[in-house]
Amino acid sequence: MTQTEMAVHLTTHQRRMYCIARSMLGNEQDALDAVAEAAYRACLNCGVVKNVETIAAWLSTVTMNCCRMALRKRKAYVDADITYLFVSDETQKVEVREMVERLPIRDREIVLLRHYADMCFADIARQLRMPESTVRSRHKQALKTLKMELEGEEA
Repeated sequence: MTQTEMAVHLTTHQRRMYCIARSMLGNEQDALDAVAEAAYRACLNCGVVKNVETIAAWLSTVTMNCCRMALRKRKAYVDADITYLFVSDETQKVEVREMVERLPIRDREIVLLRHYADMCFADIARQLRMPESTVRSRHKQALKTLKMELEGEEA
């Protein structure tokens, strides 16, 4: 794939990349920086992509890796805003955001990829290099934990 072709794909998948970065990094400026870094790295490594059908997953992986590097640099946790999944009440949104932050990082990534990047379980499994059944069970358990905690029960 050429850099020109990659630029077209970056334009197509820019929103998805931003949603992933925003959900992982917690603020707009860091997300924009991560997307810019991911786009730069994608252009540098565009020759690696052999199958255009997997470009969305590949760009998501590049974006997540850039976010992980940014998180390591600032030693922060993921600040996800997936509160729309559970509540419409503004006061509960803060609670849900805090609950998501307490999820283990692998579970958090699965929830973010599933609900922000709108990726199927098979793509998430390939991206995170784990069996699809593990992705499904971790996703189910993470949502169950969030729901139980939101309802005031112990997870």
